[in-house]
Amino acid sequence: MQFEEEDKQRKEKKLAKEKEKEKEEKINKSKEESKLKKKNKEKETSDSKANLKLDSKAKDKLKIKIKPEIIFEPKDQSDRHSEYDYEPRLGLNRGMSSSQFLSQSQILDTKVKIVDKSECEKRNVFQEWLDKKEEQQLKEKEQQQKLKERQKLREKLEKKKLEKKELNMDKDKDKIIKKKNLNKKKSKKQKQSNEQQQDSESEESDSEDDESGDEDDKQENEQLSKDNK
Repeated sequence: MQFEEEDKQRKEKKLAKEKEKEKEEKINKSKEESKLKKKNKEKETSDSKANLKLDSKAKDKLKIKIKPEIIFEPKDQSDRHSEYDYEPRLGLNRGMSSSQFLSQSQILDTKVKIVDKSECEKRNVFQEWLDKKEEQQLKEKEQQQKLKERQKLREKLEKKKLEKKELNMDKDKDKIIKKKNLNKKKSKKQKQSNEQQQDSESEESDSEDDESGDEDDKQENEQLSKDNK
């Protein structure tokens, strides 16, 4: 959180500084151009001394300072080592005029970056923090992906279990129905068997009754014939 806050403040401060610097640069550039035009005009109307090389004061006037995009800005703005100076490569020839020097300095612009040791160390610490943050984010992303895959697999297994359970329930239901039907058939057969047995027993009883009745009639007839004699 500390690095994030510092990074945010740094970006805001850098943006504000860049805008202010751009504004100052435009003003300075305009002033510098007007001065150079005036000086060039004077040089053109002057004698052969116009081709003398620029003195150190002229060089300082033509020095171009640009604030580049930087990773860190120190809290203490008075620290001279925190400045980033860009100077043109001064490939001057003898007798070069100021306009020639300006033209060549813009073409041969070589950037020189000045950073002190503490800024380098701070940058390294910040880079380490960024690397760790990216690594942590990557790990979290991988972990989330694994969790999603596990959840999908779990849901799939649960669905299969449920389908199997429903299938088993259907099978058990079929078994119960078959068993009931079988029991009904058995009970029906048993009932029919019992009825048949009862019928056969009643028939036997009737035949016995008939036989006993015939015997009684016979004995009666014999007794009657004896009495008649």
